[in-house]
Amino acid sequence: METDIFKSLSYEAFKTLIYELLRDEKNVVVVGEFQRLPEDFLDLLHFTKERRAKLTLLGLSMRILKSILSARSPILGLVRPIKLELVKPSDMLKVFGDVEELVFLRDPWLVQFYDGNVKEAVKAGLASVRGLIGEAFFEEDRKLTETYEVILRALAVGNVFPKDVTSFLGKTSSDIKSFLSNFLEMGLVRRIKVFGKKKWIYKISSPVVDLFYHLDTKYGISELGMDNRTFEKAYAEKLPKYFEDFVRTALAERYRGEKEVMLSPEVDVVIKV
Repeated sequence: METDIFKSLSYEAFKTLIYELLRDEKNVVVVGEFQRLPEDFLDLLHFTKERRAKLTLLGLSMRILKSILSARSPILGLVRPIKLELVKPSDMLKVFGDVEELVFLRDPWLVQFYDGNVKEAVKAGLASVRGLIGEAFFEEDRKLTETYEVILRALAVGNVFPKDVTSFLGKTSSDIKSFLSNFLEMGLVRRIKVFGKKKWIYKISSPVVDLFYHLDTKYGISELGMDNRTFEKAYAEKLPKYFEDFVRTALAERYRGEKEVMLSPEVDVVIKV
């Protein structure tokens, strides 16, 4: 079915088009930002008969994801959620060789800004981070959304243990563990076991997200702007830590082991196989 990709459609026309596209097995239908559509769009997918096309729904919202997986969802069982994570180190090494490329371009959405200069791509990406996080954790309770963001700030400035995050926020330990659990589920935060201990350290998965909240928490770049000197200082400070994480992940993938860290004596990379 031929369509003009630049054509503007009313919602009713859009639904009719989707209905027709889904009936042809030759089609691959991708709907971006589907969580912004009216709720009856999911009902349309549920009741579309003779659905033969391959359908991909792209969205960035924890609230929407949970509603799709709920018992009352009209498309429960019709779609399978797939979490888009950072690119595997082995795949990165097939394409890139520079440390900065390997570290930062693991974020798939950052590649659109890359034209050979990683720092410029990172700067462009920093401008989008807060909007992406706000979309991912959109809640009816604004205070709850703000809490998620403060936790990211706590992690970005070096509070890697739940008790330290608790102190940073002034909340109870059980509250923090619940929030961190949601972050882990989304893939925005990862945890690494401490060797020989029954505890984990928590870090922001994305170097770009981590760098933004580090800069914003310490220097207020979202309100005051960012000068090149501030960026270069933080970039140089954080890059070795990000590369350490990359090496740890690459070795764990290579040897099919579990990543761990040793605190005393300090050993940055421990792979348990």
